[in-house]
Amino acid sequence: MNQSLFFLFHGYGANADDLRPLSQFFPETEVISLDAPLELAGLPGAPPFGRAWFPIDLVELQSLFMQQKYQEISAWGPQGLSLIHI
Repeated sequence: MNQSLFFLFHGYGANADDLRPLSQFFPETEVISLDAPLELAGLPGAPPFGRAWFPIDLVELQSLFMQQKYQEISAWGPQGLSLIHI
């Protein structure tokens, strides 16, 4: 039997449990929902729940948004992760 494997990666502030119900839509596929390594509780500017794959400075991003520095926001990325520009 040829079985498919589907990995689900949640968004900022969520966790693996948020995506697990999606597995019902893929009955013949092995669905793996992963938890990000960073726990957000207690981090400055972060929601008091959930997880993240990398830190996001929400205070900095909000400041850039309030200053209408949209070019800087679009160029923002986590340290060490190269951005792909299309």
